[in-house]
Amino acid sequence: MTFEILLIIFGAIILQTAFSIKQVKTLTDTFTDMKRKSNVLVGKRKKFLRQGAYVLIGINTEGITNEVKSIKGFSVFARVKSYPELANKPISQINFDNKILNLALENAIQHFHTYQNNSC
Repeated sequence: MTFEILLIIFGAIILQTAFSIKQVKTLTDTFTDMKRKSNVLVGKRKKFLRQGAYVLIGINTEGITNEVKSIKGFSVFARVKSYPELANKPISQINFDNKILNLALENAIQHFHTYQNNSC
């Protein structure tokens, strides 16, 4: 009985690890594809045992978005979502319908302002 419970727990840990690796690989591949086209801002909102979000924003040198993608969720089953309606807008005019994505967006905008201030 104890051995079977340990085997189930071990199997769950292995599955969780495999799904986590797949999710990180997907996010990395998405970032790499966007980076080939333009500069990319990454914003994150990550909390322990709460829903998290990453926002990837491809921008040109004037701060106009080329493409916007995000991944949000609590589990490893979260997938990358594209937002074509947010393309070709100034970064200051982007707004999501989701509070968590907006927090990640604010983080990305902070990175953008830091980048602008350091590159001048």
